[in-house]
Amino acid sequence: MKKRPVFWVLIGLAVAILLGLIITLAFAIGRFIGGEAGCDRGLGATDCPVDTETIEDLTRMDLPEGTTIESSSYSSFQDWSLDATFTIPADGVAAWEASLTGYGEPGAECFGLPNLAPDQVCASTPDDTTVEVSRYARADQPDGSVKVAVQAFGG
Repeated sequence: MKKRPVFWVLIGLAVAILLGLIITLAFAIGRFIGGEAGCDRGLGATDCPVDTETIEDLTRMDLPEGTTIESSSYSSFQDWSLDATFTIPADGVAAWEASLTGYGEPGAECFGLPNLAPDQVCASTPDDTTVEVSRYARADQPDGSVKVAVQAFGG
């Protein structure tokens, strides 16, 4: 009789180890095979570059043609976050500004945003109106273009 409880403990331990290996293997295969596909939203990849359409979708901004993305990073696990820096061309600034209706009035407080220029201004979406929060820093350039850094996150 003493051998039966030990037998079931060993079976339980073997099942737990096997389950752990299967989960680890599935995660590793998903990260390895996924490559760029692993950067799709919701798949759990981290620090993936994103395109203009994804930035528009997550920040609720319209990025006009000619916008140059200088850097972008998307990560997710249970929540997602986006960091990006881009330049809006001079002839697209008015269209970009028209898309900022969900953001507050720009001001000097730029908590956590990169320092683009000494005279930059920042704005954010109201925290209490949505699950997703976006904020941006804006620095006007001498040629009429606008350099923008955005951060967005949600659950």
